Amino acid sequence: MELTLGKTLTGRPFSRPGARAERLARWVSGTLTPPMCAAAAATAVAAHGGTAAAWGWAALLIAVGVLLPTGYTLYLHRSGQLSDLHMNVRRERRRPLAASAASAAMALGLLWAGGAGPLPVIVAAVWTAQSLLFFGVTLRWKISAHCSGCAGLAVLCGWLYGSGVLVLLALVPLVAWSRVFLRRHTLGQTLAGTAAGCATWLPALAGLPAL
Repeated sequence: MELTLGKTLTGRPFSRPGARAERLARWVSGTLTPPMCAAAAATAVAAHGGTAAAWGWAALLIAVGVLLPTGYTLYLHRSGQLSDLHMNVRRERRRPLAASAASAAMALGLLWAGGAGPLPVIVAAVWTAQSLLFFGVTLRWKISAHCSGCAGLAVLCGWLYGSGVLVLLALVPLVAWSRVFLRRHTLGQTLAGTAAGCATWLPALAGLPAL
């Protein structure tokens, strides 16, 4: 029996290594997005607090600081004003980043006024600072918000739950690889994003006593 080149015994085509790598890269990039990492950070803070109030503040954080700017980004994409949800075109990042900064600042104000406590307020403050930083960088360059979000989440969880969860840092190189593989960023841009994530979270948490 003659086998067709490139097919298995069942007649199905072989999956090329490059195709498998691309599927993995797209899955990683589409799963560990900045909004998902931000929502995970708010959830981690709420779970650590363990009270109904903590979960309520986390819900506000996610609704205002995550869902609101994400909805605006989806609107821009569906109306043809944003060519790619991952914002590969640098000039198209400005409005979504401005919306992220405004939403984070709004969440910060609501949390502060409502007496949410230091941790939720710090989360909103860091989000605001990161959005403003990325907006400024985007005027001249691109920086990986994926890597920043993932690195920041690892730092926050390490501070909340101890060094055991710093294994999350292992996800950062995976995210960086996916962004470079998909040609969304250069290696330097992923390293800059990772550094930005750590540099914004570490000083913010340093002044708080370990919980």
